[in-house]
Amino acid sequence: MSRGTVSVVIATYNRQSDLAVCLEHLKEQTRIPDEVIVIDDGSDPEACPRIPPEGFPCFQRIRFHRNRGNLVARNVGIATASGEYILSLDDDSWLVDSDGLARALDRIRTLPDAGCLALNSQSCGGGSHFPAGAPSQAVPTYVNCAALLRREAVIAAGMYAEELHFMGEEEDLSIRLYDLGYRVISCPDILVYHAESPRNRSSSRTRLQSERSSLMRELLRCPGAMLPYRFFRTWTAHAMYNVKKGFYFHDLRILFGLGHMLATARRGRKPVSVEAYRRWRGVSEAP
Repeated sequence: MSRGTVSVVIATYNRQSDLAVCLEHLKEQTRIPDEVIVIDDGSDPEACPRIPPEGFPCFQRIRFHRNRGNLVARNVGIATASGEYILSLDDDSWLVDSDGLARALDRIRTLPDAGCLALNSQSCGGGSHFPAGAPSQAVPTYVNCAALLRREAVIAAGMYAEELHFMGEEEDLSIRLYDLGYRVISCPDILVYHAESPRNRSSSRTRLQSERSSLMRELLRCPGAMLPYRFFRTWTAHAMYNVKKGFYFHDLRILFGLGHMLATARRGRKPVSVEAYRRWRGVSEAP
């Protein structure tokens, strides 16, 4: 594909009706995507039948025979995509405004150091990732249901770390983008509605995976001299959160699985530079 083209990558698992709504909203965009890639992550055949490709110049559906996880599915989609930019959506999210994609593309073209535009995810409860009227600025991460990625930057960074398994991939990739000299830039005025389908969601599992992935991120990316402090600091922060929100034995489960985490991190460890880590931390801690 020529420069300026965009591929949409959507990973889905047993959400037939949500995916259909997502695709219908994509067809309403004033700037129709050049390519749509749906990765069916091992859905039950009756839960996710073949989706008609009408309405898009190019439509691909890649089906896994078993569930391999969200990160594997997204990586396959990114590797398959041929657009210069990748619009990352969940199967239960969609751009609110019909010109949302066109505006996002216009914005990222003016920002050559933007590895990712963090669009503003708006939950079904009315909350949003960025407050209304917030400025567009460098941010530490984004959410996968609402992001426009520069494909060459994501490929150069190594795509998503599958060691994280289920979540936390956005912060991990963001750190590596900063290490390459890119930034993650927020776009509070471009809204993506996230319906937050209850299928495949568990608050207890989400909290456990969030803690695990945060610790794995430090093990994989934190420079060696800073690692002991950052690992302890990250674990303590999650432990305090668990005390406030209700104890689910997460820290005990993390402790019992620490040996496996360390072994996994040792195989995949590729720390970023001290300068890049501090730059990312500086953005993370900015008011």
